[in-house]
Parts: sequence; C-alpha cells; structure tokens
Amino acid sequence: MSSWACLAGALLAALPQHGRVPRTPEDALLRIPGLYGRVVPVGDVDGDGLVEVVAERGGERRSARRLELVSLASGEVLERLWASTGRFVWDVIGDADGDGVDDVVVGEPADAPVAVPVVLVSGHDGAVLQRVVDGAAGERFGATVAGLGDVDGDGRADFAVGAPAFDPWRQRPLFDGRRIRLASARRGWVSCRSGADGSELWRREGEVYGHGFALELAALGDLDGDGTRDLAALYDGRSEEPAVLLSGADGTLLRKLHHGSRHVRPAGDVDGDGLADVAVGGDLGDPFFGSVHVDVYSGARLEPLLTLRFPSVFSESGRVFGLGDVDGDGVGDLGVGDPDFDLGDADGRQPLDLARMSLVDALVLQSGPSYRGTCGCALVYSGRTRRPVLGVFGAPGSTAGLGAHMAAIPDVDGDGRRDLLITSAGTAYVFASPLADP
Repeated sequence: MSSWACLAGALLAALPQHGRVPRTPEDALLRIPGLYGRVVPVGDVDGDGLVEVVAERGGERRSARRLELVSLASGEVLERLWASTGRFVWDVIGDADGDGVDDVVVGEPADAPVAVPVVLVSGHDGAVLQRVVDGAAGERFGATVAGLGDVDGDGRADFAVGAPAFDPWRQRPLFDGRRIRLASARRGWVSCRSGADGSELWRREGEVYGHGFALELAALGDLDGDGTRDLAALYDGRSEEPAVLLSGADGTLLRKLHHGSRHVRPAGDVDGDGLADVAVGGDLGDPFFGSVHVDVYSGARLEPLLTLRFPSVFSESGRVFGLGDVDGDGVGDLGVGDPDFDLGDADGRQPLDLARMSLVDALVLQSGPSYRGTCGCALVYSGRTRRPVLGVFGAPGSTAGLGAHMAAIPDVDGDGRRDLLITSAGTAYVFASPLADP
C-alpha cells in the first residue's frame, strides 16, 4: 500500500463513526502550491498512474496568466500549454488531434480593433493545432469558449465559441421608454466548431439586440438523451433575457431558464434518471435573509430538485460543481465552493476552533464581512439524501479563499473511490472522498 493510502486510512479511522467533523487544509492527502482558480483533470498523460490536471497559474487571484499541465503525483509542471499578458478564457474539450490526450481551446475576450483568433492547443505539449477567426472587429469572437466533445461523429472533440458583440463594462446604457438597453446594436451569437479543422458545424444568434448573448457559455451534460453534450448560453447579467439551453448537436433551443440566472453549470445526474441535471446559481436576492443560493433542476423536465444556499450570505462568487458519485452510493453528488466565506477576526473576534466542532455545528456558522481576505469553504452534498457529507473550511483568520474550484479525480489514496481536488487562493488540496450516509 502506498504512503498516501496509509495516510488516508489513518485520517478516515480518526473520524467518528457516527457524525461528521469539519476538515481543514491540514487534513489534505496532498497539496500542490501555486494552483488556484479552475483546475480540470485530463487523464494520465505521463503514464505515472495518477491523473494530470490543466491548471491556471501565475498572475493574481482570479486573474491567471498561463495554463499548465501539472502532475498530481509530484506537483511538477509537465508542460506550459498557454501564456498571455492579458485575461483569457479556456476549456478542456476532449481529444481533438487523435493522440489520446485531451486538448484545450483558448479565447481572449479583449475588445480589440481586429478580430482575435481562438486557439486550439494540444493538451500533450501545448502545440497550436488550430487558429480560428470569425466575425467583425468588435464582435468579440472568443470572449467565451466551451468544450462539447464529439458533435459531428468524426471521432474528434469539438467546441463552441461565443461572440457577445459588446463589452458590458464599456457599453453606454440607453433608455427606450420602457427599460434600459445596452448600446450595442448587435445580437451576439455562438458558433460550434470542428476540432478536426475548425469549420463551422452550426451557429445560433441571440433573440434580442444589445444584450450580450453568449457572454457566458457552459458545457453541460446530455440533457436530451441524444448522446451529445448540450450547452447553456447566457445574456449579460443586467439583461432581462433568460438564459437558454441549446442542443450541442445542432444548436436548437431546448429550454429557457428564468431571468436572473448568473451562472449555469452541469450538476451531473442527481435524480438518478440517467440524464444530466443543471445547476443554476448565484442568484443574489436579499442578503439580510441569506438568499444567495443555487437551484438544481432535472435536465429531462427542468423541474426543481433541490435548493442549496451558500454559507456566506454576502457571497458573489459562490459556485456549484457536479462531482459525480464520490461517496459511493450510486447517485451523483454536488460540490458548493464559497471562497468569500469568512470566519476571521476582522471585527475583533477570536478565530473559531473547528477541531472542537461537528460538521452540523460548523454549517450554521455565519460569515462576517472581512477586510483582510477570506478563509473560504467547500461543501459536498449527497445527491441521494440532499444532506452535506463533507465540509472543508479554510483556517479561520486566514486569507486562503478555499473553494475556488472543486473537481473529482481518480483514486489517490487507494480506497477504491474517487477523491476531491479543491483549490484556494494559492494552493490545491486533495481530500479523501466522504463516506455515504446510511
């Protein structure tokens, strides 16, 4: 048995058999410095038996400057896949060049005077596979990207690119007599591109002008059962237009979501019907009553399944992650990350001692506004029982910002179940998966 497996066994044995305790970064099986923000597992690239990840590195918190292929076995950088002096967006799309390694699409959403190409790079060594340019200057082709897997059946992974046609931070609002509209006279559009040669497979335009259609894209699971991943496309957050769910196969409209959807994310199969479900999160209602929450809907019927509230009622960066079945009960589970959660001593309070608390006690703690940074937290909810089965909290009083991203990864500790990768403001942590509730 590996040393990691021995350590994991000792940690699990230390947990009480009845009831759960909150965990902290000190309980991690493995830590990798320098990782923060989004981290996506891509399989065993170097043949060492452990998964590698594509991770955001460099720059400041929430503003990465490069993408790197990182080994979970050693924490070493295997390849630099992309570097930029400005902000960029990216997604892992699957294998586009047939070498057995997932590849990455990168877009740069700058409001440039000329059209900026979207670049497809090899996940193996960062080699440029394609440069795709479309649209006129100012349409911001490449402001958003999303991997869709193999859409056209040629065995190569394909991807979607958004062109929202305006920058919401620079547009001048106009009043048309009824409501405020943004000054752009374009509708925005999303285009699905072949991973083999960059050719367009389908295109869909927004239904209204000036509201930044496709300002956010998110690849979902298969909602309609046709074997292809589907897509969520959102308008600008200040728009009254609803988010839409599109068929990944041909771009046809599947459903419209309610107005106010700030984020749409894949939730995995929470209700066990064999189809992917959808998490709609980040709705900020009245913060005094703690209405920052995420709603999970059945992908097949778009019926509400459950509502999860973020630990911090002040959070504007809470997010939800479909983790698959990490507790071993046969039903998909959900992760909630809230890097804005804070248990610090900014108002003179003494930091709390989480080691003396139960998870139930920890979950009722209230976050206070912090002026020194936030410790953050990450929770895992059972899709079967809808109850929390794991809670990881940044050290009270720290600026860890835990919960920036969560992902399920192949087994690290040798217990036969997938483990959890959770990132903070500067470090990624691997935790043993929780056990299912009886």
